[in-house]
Amino acid sequence: MLLSPQGHAMKTRMFALLLTLALTPLAGAQTLTVVSDNWEGYTNKDGSGLYWEIVQAAFDGTGIEPEFTTMPWKRAEATVRNGDADAIVGVYYEPDVAGYRYPNWHISIEDPVVLYAKSSTSIPTPVAPQSLMGLKLAWIRGYGFNDTVLSGVDMKFQEVTQLGQGVQLVNSGRVDALLDYEVSIKQEAQKLGLPVSGTFQIVPVAPGNKLYIAFHNRPDADNWVELFDQRMHALSSNGKIAEIYKKWQVPETKFGAEYYAPLP
Repeated sequence: MLLSPQGHAMKTRMFALLLTLALTPLAGAQTLTVVSDNWEGYTNKDGSGLYWEIVQAAFDGTGIEPEFTTMPWKRAEATVRNGDADAIVGVYYEPDVAGYRYPNWHISIEDPVVLYAKSSTSIPTPVAPQSLMGLKLAWIRGYGFNDTVLSGVDMKFQEVTQLGQGVQLVNSGRVDALLDYEVSIKQEAQKLGLPVSGTFQIVPVAPGNKLYIAFHNRPDADNWVELFDQRMHALSSNGKIAEIYKKWQVPETKFGAEYYAPLP
């Protein structure tokens, strides 16, 4: 059937309306920009990963849509503190750090470890923060272990931009040890073709440190914190958090719901 010019015009307007509706976000939806470093299996560049999925689950059905971006850690911290992003994932609770609002619920309990060469004679055992006094250490720029895990320990340190750099510094003997997290260190060593079991020793240095999502301290932060805590309590109770940990092949003990405690 042939359409009149008026019919063609109406059809065109209807198509444009349907296209507009299809491309328009749901009314009331609020984007929450969340940043972190690129930790394989935890905060992948494609928006997948254990930590990203926990944050997504926490805000599902609340009208808040998380949008995930990875970048070097130092830049991620600055981006949130400056208010150019809404939240950062993977921080310690540091009450003296300006610009952050923390929920009570953590997302993980991670044990910082030291990586050192098996042939090294400079690392005393057992390893503890004070036992690293006087050594030269390396860690990712912005991690600030000197202000947290190693606070008060007199030592030298070198910051690196990539974890692989730190592994190579240990392998070449240019630093005594590297501080980071076991999964990430093993991934980087494998990429470099360095067998951890034959070349290095990995030992926890300060077990039981909780990692949080921290929100930029703006007016919306109170709502974000309250929603996150309410949802995390429910997700922990109904087994959803356990499912997410299992999906990413991370032991649920790394979440440690039994260690939940309200922050001061």
